[in-house]
Amino acid sequence: MDALVGVEQQISNLIDDRDFRTIVGRFGKFNLFEALGAGRAELRHSNFLAFLLSPARPHGLGSEPLRRVLRAFAAEVPENERVVHSLEIAVANLESAIVYRERWSVDILIEIPEHKLVVAIENKIGAPEGGDQLSRYLKIVEEFYSGWRKIFIYLTPEGIAASNDRWISFNYGRLTNIFEEILKDSYVYKSPEIESIVRQYVDLIRRRVVEDNELKKLALNVYEKYKEAFDFVFDSRPKQENLLDCLFPLIEENENLEFDNKAKSEKFFFPKKFGDVFNLCSENQWTKTRRMLLFEIKNEILKETKQNRVTLSLIIGPGPQDIREKIYKFAKSDKSIFKNPTSSPGKIWTTIYKNRLLDQNISMNFDDDDARIEKIQNSFQEFLDRDLLQLERACLEIAESIGLK
Repeated sequence: MDALVGVEQQISNLIDDRDFRTIVGRFGKFNLFEALGAGRAELRHSNFLAFLLSPARPHGLGSEPLRRVLRAFAAEVPENERVVHSLEIAVANLESAIVYRERWSVDILIEIPEHKLVVAIENKIGAPEGGDQLSRYLKIVEEFYSGWRKIFIYLTPEGIAASNDRWISFNYGRLTNIFEEILKDSYVYKSPEIESIVRQYVDLIRRRVVEDNELKKLALNVYEKYKEAFDFVFDSRPKQENLLDCLFPLIEENENLEFDNKAKSEKFFFPKKFGDVFNLCSENQWTKTRRMLLFEIKNEILKETKQNRVTLSLIIGPGPQDIREKIYKFAKSDKSIFKNPTSSPGKIWTTIYKNRLLDQNISMNFDDDDARIEKIQNSFQEFLDRDLLQLERACLEIAESIGLK
């Protein structure tokens, strides 16, 4: 009882603490990007960056954001490999620049025809590189823009090195500094609306993407003063029942997908375009719908690390053995679409595509389930944008080739 009285007094003192009120003030004010669920959502960051960097978009800043960002990019390229210099960009006419989203799956592609310069930006927040992703993008850009000057940027919160040496690392902290400089520059016209939006975006990055050392120091001081109160509140928070619940809206609201089963630790769904093509499973062998080809999302808590691992797989279930083998053979022959298949077909279930929405190593880096949920949602949205249509098309082509359609 005495301990609880002490905690109650600490909580009371905490509410009036000046440092604590400063922290609450930073996190308590409205932020448009957080309201829209941006946080660490990679795709939404890419969308806004593409908007801001495009001179043609209605933000009123013209080519200034693009010019300053390009000069910073160019400065990062080793001098003996530099294809364009800062001074050239400073005086260049960039109004004709075209900014693409997801062209050949590259997050942001900036094309400046007048200067035969192209800049590819791969944006990663919380997600690792995907296999030979960077090498593939580099090859495509090199071939399509033959004879052009090229800069390849690997953008991450920490500025980590890319697996391919041609990609120059760049961090969100530097990007934020550039946007803050634009906000402070009295020579750059900014409408009150766009100034507010850019300021909110900068604030979001400071809070959710990169470390704010000043705020972190303040938080540590407050925690040390009121440790028992914070520990009590933390231990009393409601537990997240199931990480997979966060994917319900993304599947249910997608007009092209349909649930097959909603178990607690795994969810099954399928593209509606499959129709009844793969309804070859005997009754009561797997699911009530008798589908033998389903996407499965599974949440596991690993015994060794106590961390979550959430996996999205395309699985061949029970059904006619000759059909199962033919589907597996076709899938195994095209690993660019059917990624990470099992090395050999199983007797009952066979995985022909696997995508980790949340890896245990990444899960360890998150302090709470809210961050894990955001990572899972981002990874699933990336799957919808990049892999699903290819898998759907390929499966239907396989079905036609083996006489199921």
